Amino acid sequence: MKKLITTAIVIIALIGCQKKEVEGPEVDDQSAISGLVNGQYKGFFGIFDGMEDWGGAQVMSTPDTLGGIVNWGREIDTHTIDINIVIHNDTANVTVTHDVKGILHIQSFYPDTAIHIQKPLHHTGYKYALFVREGRMDEPHRGWVLKKISNGEATSQDTNTINILSIRVVGGGYDTTITDPLVLQDKENVFKFSPGETVTVYMEVDNPSCIPVLHPRPWHRRLMEPTGTPGLYVGVYRIPFEPGVYHAAFDALRWECIMDSAYPYEDANLWFMTYRVE
Repeated sequence: MKKLITTAIVIIALIGCQKKEVEGPEVDDQSAISGLVNGQYKGFFGIFDGMEDWGGAQVMSTPDTLGGIVNWGREIDTHTIDINIVIHNDTANVTVTHDVKGILHIQSFYPDTAIHIQKPLHHTGYKYALFVREGRMDEPHRGWVLKKISNGEATSQDTNTINILSIRVVGGGYDTTITDPLVLQDKENVFKFSPGETVTVYMEVDNPSCIPVLHPRPWHRRLMEPTGTPGLYVGVYRIPFEPGVYHAAFDALRWECIMDSAYPYEDANLWFMTYRVE
């Protein structure tokens, strides 16, 4: 009888182990890494947290050369995210693609006329990452951890005639210039600032016909100022007080897409700088 009881215990233990391996959200490496992108490391992948700024955000007012004022902003209708994971042994290359469609709203106000123009908006944005398996498959997330992460970039798909060339970040002990937002860097080397610090940023573009905008955090934006050098603009913003992972968005829009009613599309290039507040 004692032998039968012992055998039953062994069988139950084996069934329990098998059940642990085949059930739950992390039954394979793809699921484990996707879960990390959408969970523990979600802050590192939210590159569109400065995008929508119409209907509830502070409205951007831009002086019109004709003497009026133009208010404008983006309304997002659809935002789809695709996570592509390529695994080779114990490393995984991850590409997160954001596809965004919506409306660019433009309001012109003159002494006796108000005009509301809507233009199509379509962005595709990317962010890259490298995961490494440092633990065992029976450990949380099957042993995968985030090792490297890029900044982010999004570009208008209907037409694109303006591009950011570089972003220079000055503050918090940094004086660093980014020339490619999609280069992988060690997660621990992502910009780190103290709560409430002031940071000065410079944006260089390849088209002087530009409306340069800084989105320091979601639902906030401000025009960057010309420096006197054609195509080079400067902005200043304060780092949030709440610890966490954030993105500052740098937004270069072609002047005509806001100021010319005949220009048919939104035309922009955006870079998203990842930083931590600790």
